[in-house]
Amino acid sequence: MPTEKEQINKLISELNKSKDSLRLGIKTLADEQEEINKTLKTQTITYVLTILGIMMALSWKSVIETGISKFVKSHKDSLKTQLIFAGVISIIVIVIGYLIIKTTRTNIHKIKHIL
Repeated sequence: MPTEKEQINKLISELNKSKDSLRLGIKTLADEQEEINKTLKTQTITYVLTILGIMMALSWKSVIETGISKFVKSHKDSLKTQLIFAGVISIIVIVIGYLIIKTTRTNIHKIKHIL
């Protein structure tokens, strides 16, 4: 049968192990909280930029429609005008998408090169 001192030392050892486990758990929780904060910030910025992009697209929509209706001498709601409008918007989106992809690939390549 262990002596009282041995039992106390065993309890102290178990408490130290528990303390280390708690520290590790707290550090893990802090790391997870930091990751959640980064994700939340990134998503918030993405949503705000999406809303601003929609607002910008709507403002440009009327500008492009007005420009097309000046050059196309037909009714504003005609199929011809709508097709031209859709074509112009498609070209703009393709060019912007290409530029974004090209820029992103370049930045990723630079980051990989540094690492």
